[in-house]
Amino acid sequence: MIRRIKNGDKAAFEQLVNKYYRNIFSYCYRRTGDEDTAADLT
Repeated sequence: MIRRIKNGDKAAFEQLVNKYYRNIFSYCYRRTGDEDTAADLT
């Protein structure tokens, strides 16, 4: 998947974002305690 993303495959990038967005947002929210900041970081 990373190889596809590096080659400009937008669908592969979208898959990656969709798969991990929630986890990354949750991590950022736990670290900052602020929903807006977590959204900005994600």
